[in-house]
Amino acid sequence: MALSVLSFFGVETAAIIIIAALLLTDRHLIRRDTAEAKMIFFIAILNVAGSVINMLSTVYDFNLYAKPGEKWFVLHAFILSLLCCIKEMMSVGIIAGWNLFIDYGIYRSNDHVIKKYKRIQIPCAVLSLLFILLYVLFDSYIKYGGAAVSVMNGFTSLCLVLQFVLTANACHIVLSAKKRRKPPSFLRLDVFIVPVVLGYILNLMPVINTADYRSICLAIAVVLTWRSVLNRYRYVDPYTGFFNRDFLTSMNEYMEKSGYPNGSGVYFTAPGKGTELIPILDSLKPQDAEIFSLGEDEYLLMAGPQKESVIKLLIKTIKLKASQEEGSMDIGTAYAIREKEESTEAFTDRLLKLPGSRGSLNGA
Repeated sequence: MALSVLSFFGVETAAIIIIAALLLTDRHLIRRDTAEAKMIFFIAILNVAGSVINMLSTVYDFNLYAKPGEKWFVLHAFILSLLCCIKEMMSVGIIAGWNLFIDYGIYRSNDHVIKKYKRIQIPCAVLSLLFILLYVLFDSYIKYGGAAVSVMNGFTSLCLVLQFVLTANACHIVLSAKKRRKPPSFLRLDVFIVPVVLGYILNLMPVINTADYRSICLAIAVVLTWRSVLNRYRYVDPYTGFFNRDFLTSMNEYMEKSGYPNGSGVYFTAPGKGTELIPILDSLKPQDAEIFSLGEDEYLLMAGPQKESVIKLLIKTIKLKASQEEGSMDIGTAYAIREKEESTEAFTDRLLKLPGSRGSLNGA
């Protein structure tokens, strides 16, 4: 018994230490200065809170709930069910948070993310209230312990099903995006899914289920996911979510083979107003175009082959909308069109030298 308790608290403590080490050593997570950092921080904090709640629930179960007075029986049943509910809902929240992270990594849309998050809140709230009500009813009023345990196991199973659905949804987001988008997402689903699945498998094995291994496996999943984010930042600007210069220079072969839209490129710069320029570019860019972040307040709009007149019209439209929405925004522009027989490497090099290339700054 003592060994079992020691194992349980050791696993939960290890999970907390792993998360704390990550949050206290990474500069992005300390500052929470990127969208991904905020989401991973949220997931990590939920995991730590889940471990704390799990330990509190165990302590309460062993010391207080084991011999409750008749007078406080309903209150004790309510507290125990509430702690269990919070723990399982935090597990669901972690998977939901990971879904939002994947969703944002693909679409870079906070509105899209918020809408999905709202959808999961209602069924979770209903499920939680139903569980607490049934558990208190069976354990306190009917005093049928076997039914109360069944309710708790059933609640845990429903939460597991909900997590499975959310995991499948994350996979669907990535797979469906691959069908529509040519560029890679640099998102690694396996570094999260494998540890999480391993945690549930360990919990189901009767020989070693003396502890809740989900917490430590989730902690490992968080660490590995963040490492994949840092690798993603080699090719994606952390603050805008757009591909960067390194992607352009190191992905030439991929771009050529995948039919990447690289027939024309339009350079935009808005000193001090880059944040305001992004949504304008995003709303007016051609359907097959991709936005690259070349530096502070500098962006490159890459698209398929376009006539020079079409590019100039696009530039004028973007400048007009910027003047209507932001007034004093000063936008500099330049453009380049890929020539026949020009290699991807040569065209990329020309794009990166804008505005000193085919178009002239502010001259379009």
